[in-house]
Amino acid sequence: MKWYGLKFKNTENVDIVIGQAVGFDTLGTGDGEFGCDITYELDAYAGNVWLVKNRETAEWVCINSSPLYNAVYERPKNPYIGNLEVFEVEI
Repeated sequence: MKWYGLKFKNTENVDIVIGQAVGFDTLGTGDGEFGCDITYELDAYAGNVWLVKNRETAEWVCINSSPLYNAVYERPKNPYIGNLEVFEVEI
């Protein structure tokens, strides 16, 4: 099965390696009526890799960012716009 993720194509941050896959963080806002709302944000330093089943989703996230209050897994907040490219992996 093919999965799609994002990797760095360029960066000015010396801690990030070109070609490094992007991970994600889950953030609890604490604003939910019945508990905590969970949102997602891409993170270069996460111990995981953000992957989706649909190339179009990865392409959208590569060039867009959702506001934090509306950031679901397939539409996370993206602080790296302009520095990412889509990659494909078969698992």
